Amino acid sequence: MGDYLRRETHILFGVGTTLFFFRFLRGSLAELLFMAILGSLFPDLDVRLKHRVLLHNIFSMLVFLLATAILLVYLGYTYSTALELSLAGTYSYTTHLLLDSFTSRGVRLMWPFSNKWFGARSARYDNPLMNITFSMIGALLILLEIIR
Repeated sequence: MGDYLRRETHILFGVGTTLFFFRFLRGSLAELLFMAILGSLFPDLDVRLKHRVLLHNIFSMLVFLLATAILLVYLGYTYSTALELSLAGTYSYTTHLLLDSFTSRGVRLMWPFSNKWFGARSARYDNPLMNITFSMIGALLILLEIIR
């Protein structure tokens, strides 16, 4: 699968923390979930190209924010709702980069201006403890949202 965390871990942690911090948004729960999942998975679209480089940096994250906001406005959302949903998706994108920074490779956060790898680089991508820990945090936050 390569040197990245399990897809399920990214989704659970991204969705759980996004729901926890962004549930107050004007968009519906379905829209928020869609943006959280999109943001959680989008960075790994570079897996066959320059993985952990092309989409694992703050510049790609900003392009994601602007592109999703523009697309949502084009689809008929108000500017404020489009921005809020795009921010939620970008937050989830950020959680993806954060989690990948704990793996042995880290991320090239400042690419294309720097080739330096950033992160704690403390564990392999398939480390069961790391995947279970972040998955459980996300799952618990999702459960809190359900019972709230």
